[in-house]
Amino acid sequence: MAAPRAFLDQLPRLIAPGRAIAGLPAGAAAYAIARLAGSLDQPLLVVAATRDDAARLHQELRFHLDALSGPPVLPLPGDDVRTWDGVSPHPDIPRQRLAVLDALARQQRVVVVASARALQHRLLSPETFSSLHLDLRVGDEVARDRLQRTLADWGYLAVHQVEEPGTVAFRGGVVDIWSPGAPPVRLDFFDDELDEIRVLHPEVQRSGEPLSRTRILPAREAVVSDDAVSRASARMAEAVDVMGGGHGTRRRVLADLRQGLWFPGAEDFLGALHELVSWSQWWPADGPILVVDPPAVDAELERFWGLVHSRWQAVPVEERAPVLPHWRFEDAASVRAALGRATRIEAVAVDEAPDLACRSNEPLAVGKGELAPVVARLSQWLDEEWRLVLVCDDRTRAERVLALLEPHGLRIEERPAGQWPAPGGFALWLGALPRGFHSPSDRIALITADELFTAKRRRPAAHVPRDLKDAVLTSHTQLAQGDLVVHAVHGIGRFLRLRRLALGGPGGVEQDYAELEYRGGDRLYLPVTRLDQLYQYRAVGDVVPRLDKLGGETWAARKARVRDRVLAMAHEILALHAQRQVAEGHRYVGEPEAWRRFVEAFPYVETEGQQQAIDEVMADLADARPMDRLIVGDVGFGKTEVAMRAAMRVVLDRRQVAVLCPTTVLAFQHSRSFAERFDGFGVEIRLLSRFQGPKETREILVGLADGSIDIVIGTHTLLGRNVRFKDLGLVVVDEEHRFGVRQKERIKRLTQARAGVPIDTLAMSATPIPRTLYMAMSGLRQVSMIATPPPGRREVRTRVAHFDEGRIREEILHELRRGGQVFFVHNRVQSIDRLAHRLREIVPEARIAVAHGQMSEDELERVLVGFVKQESNVLLCTTIIESGVDMPNVNTIIVNRADRLGLAQLYQLRGRVGRATRRGYCTLLIPPEASLSGDAARRLQVLVEHQELGAGFAIAQADLELRGSGSLLGERQHGNIQAVGLDTYVELLEEAVHAAKGEVSRARLDPEVDLAVPALIPEGYMPDLDDRLTEYRRLAVCRTPQQVRDLVSAWEDRYGEPPPEVLNLGWTAEARLRCRELGIERVRFLNLRVELDFHESTPVRGDQVVDLVQQQPDRFQLVRRKGAPPDEPARRLRVRFTPAEGEQPFRFLHWALRELERRVEAG
Repeated sequence: MAAPRAFLDQLPRLIAPGRAIAGLPAGAAAYAIARLAGSLDQPLLVVAATRDDAARLHQELRFHLDALSGPPVLPLPGDDVRTWDGVSPHPDIPRQRLAVLDALARQQRVVVVASARALQHRLLSPETFSSLHLDLRVGDEVARDRLQRTLADWGYLAVHQVEEPGTVAFRGGVVDIWSPGAPPVRLDFFDDELDEIRVLHPEVQRSGEPLSRTRILPAREAVVSDDAVSRASARMAEAVDVMGGGHGTRRRVLADLRQGLWFPGAEDFLGALHELVSWSQWWPADGPILVVDPPAVDAELERFWGLVHSRWQAVPVEERAPVLPHWRFEDAASVRAALGRATRIEAVAVDEAPDLACRSNEPLAVGKGELAPVVARLSQWLDEEWRLVLVCDDRTRAERVLALLEPHGLRIEERPAGQWPAPGGFALWLGALPRGFHSPSDRIALITADELFTAKRRRPAAHVPRDLKDAVLTSHTQLAQGDLVVHAVHGIGRFLRLRRLALGGPGGVEQDYAELEYRGGDRLYLPVTRLDQLYQYRAVGDVVPRLDKLGGETWAARKARVRDRVLAMAHEILALHAQRQVAEGHRYVGEPEAWRRFVEAFPYVETEGQQQAIDEVMADLADARPMDRLIVGDVGFGKTEVAMRAAMRVVLDRRQVAVLCPTTVLAFQHSRSFAERFDGFGVEIRLLSRFQGPKETREILVGLADGSIDIVIGTHTLLGRNVRFKDLGLVVVDEEHRFGVRQKERIKRLTQARAGVPIDTLAMSATPIPRTLYMAMSGLRQVSMIATPPPGRREVRTRVAHFDEGRIREEILHELRRGGQVFFVHNRVQSIDRLAHRLREIVPEARIAVAHGQMSEDELERVLVGFVKQESNVLLCTTIIESGVDMPNVNTIIVNRADRLGLAQLYQLRGRVGRATRRGYCTLLIPPEASLSGDAARRLQVLVEHQELGAGFAIAQADLELRGSGSLLGERQHGNIQAVGLDTYVELLEEAVHAAKGEVSRARLDPEVDLAVPALIPEGYMPDLDDRLTEYRRLAVCRTPQQVRDLVSAWEDRYGEPPPEVLNLGWTAEARLRCRELGIERVRFLNLRVELDFHESTPVRGDQVVDLVQQQPDRFQLVRRKGAPPDEPARRLRVRFTPAEGEQPFRFLHWALRELERRVEAG
């Protein structure tokens, strides 16, 4: 059914310069603007107050206009960094601005959504932009060397493979480009003629649908030409005169620009390099403009303009960018004047402004309360012939919401988004829409699941390892020259290079080999098809192992010792596991309504990894066997929510939950998090730690014993003999690896406290340890991985600065003004009190607390808990915060004398901030007079250059390797890892479980395919050595013939048509895999015949081979191998071929293998 028209019919005639309209709350405004945009034939500008307001409005407009097949919605963003901070905005931001300018230059019908701040950023002039695009069509003649220079000038980063906007990859006649505002493309050239353009799918590096043309825009706003640098030189000289200083900065900046260097914060000089203009010079004179909430927009314009000036003046002159603020930013009055012709969408109708009488859906919020009142309101509307629509993010959430509503008699029919039901009908639309509205005069209501329950913040997609072993083992593409490697037979060696050798000496067939060095200078040449036999050597700490002797004798003995030790550990853990397997525990069946409401109250959309972990935990609870699961994920990645879901389900069956934490501070933080999450659900939660007085402790113990307390959170105090539970159902152990051996024994007793029946146990950890690895891969302990960052988390902006009191004051006040807290790290206990006194003088507005490791445990905990409670807002401390609790309100960290700290320490310290959706800032201070050593400078530079979010598990793994065993590993297992390397240790764990379970594991066959044809990747086909090495590794780890075919197909797509040597390489790899499955250990081509030698473990039965020989005696012959023992049966199959068939040996070989496969499949 068509959309209701009543208030929409009024809208076009109300859009006029300077007019105000009301009665369009946020969700209604987006719906109305989308309908209006669908009827326009020109661009429409929509202005919101803040960045968040604009982002939400952009999302809502995209939803409605996608349903209408309307014009595209483009964001016009402002920078996401503090002005004059020497830090560049996220690269996507200037690219999004360029995409808007391109759409306006081409007079496209688009909707542009901007924040007030964005309109204060001056833009490239139309004249400058007119030369900054490149239109390419199939059939064009394009000089590729000129194209390469142009893209470099435009800021494109040359990479091996294109994975993000602003990058380009040149591979002979194939060029991949990802231009701003457009999908990435793959260009295929024949000489200089553009033969084909296809859309590139970067996640798989494969091309897709063909295109006839594409447009390439610059990757950044500034193009550093000679003219631009000359202009910048003159303008910066002008700024230096105005500022009265800054000559040194001007010289350094010009030197970098002349060398083509684009440095952090270079965007500050955009107004010096190019002529910039107001946004109003881009907007058509008759182009409609809508301003949502004008008072808030005005306030934001004033606030940002004040910030531009105050920040510019706060930076010391010699460190300040030699530019003037008005070159880059527009003042508030100018923007306000340009918006004077806009139509204003006001919150309240003033001076007889038209009121469209739409209403917000806030009264419909269920939140954590009861559904009944809201259901009654919806039912009443349906009885009154209203048309209702419910919008859910996806089908999973829709099913959860419908399961809550349908028992109340509400029947909802799914329809395509944009299609309204008949009067009295209730429809379901799928899509991401944060806000809706209702209109009593029109009897319509557009309601979102976010409004009924809780707004869900979406997380970006990320790679989630399949399991713990997948996350721990080295990627098979990571191998560099000089790396220490472990060969399965010969042990620890050093990878030197790829080397091409001729089989049989000069004139023979050439193949590629990996050259490995062993003790005494011995060399091993490993065929590239067997690179899967190599692992990088990784251990714990900075140990450099001794190379093994070629031949493997020392390696075999060392490997055997480690195998014996892990086998002993396997038997020990198997005994514990067996007890849990036979026990009969409590089953939590079904999903009560209260649990569903609890799920809907979660304020985020679950990521793939988190949802999988939740599903696995709920399945464990529904099983009669007691749960023993570990959740692995970085701090803040959503482990606690998984535990809360499990706790809620257990409490709903009137059983109790104990949450065990290694420190009082962590327990305190968890008690606050649990109390906030469970608020409104009638769950009694208490904290039991040393901070509770005797009276409160006695009350808690009584409550646990009589069952009036549902969830208790505490430290090892919970393990005391005086703690008794009425009916304990679940034990949650956080940061399990931080508990000592004795404490773990007491935890074990706690989890078996109910009549000898093990209790469901859920552990959480950021750093898996060898024992955990074993249990995960052996199946003795279930492990769930969460590898996705939380929603909205952004990389921490990092910069190096000299110690300057003015800068420090500005950094701290900036954070305090936005309601946050600050870590100030000073790693010298002797001088920390003097620095505290100095900081109190610099920032008297701050409440500064001091914490360091030489304080008593009680005093330290009180300071940290006080900081968590926000009794103080600046924590001056040593590196004790390097790891610990999650404090999402702390988003600025200042590290004094950062040059004295190691890279791992600095990385961990930076990870303490930026855990919420706010931008995190990290400033690394060095003394004004400091002359950095080479190592210190490299450490700081690495940290500044690598600001992107990393996978939490990878960080934990790197930390394990960098810091040594510490308290994470027992010395015995630590020594085992040093002996054989982490990856081999993991493989030995897998072998041990088979032996401990009594399973016989057949050694993996490694077939030889002896055929004198070149099988390699030529340099001319794949010029980059790292690329060839990576692709050889990818080929070596293929496990099915189809994977080999897919890989060769990907090479063809990425590098062009494969030469015969590459096809032979693929055929050889396929043959080895098929031989492995058939138990064939060697294939040898001779004159007019090929010989296949069967391994004793072959699945091909003797009678099946005999049947093949009898059916085709001219082709097949079964013979004994020369020199075989007398009692060995005939295991060599000879297959004859004709000279014509010998010209295509692989095709003939695969025909013979298929004949054998058919018989195995037939049984």
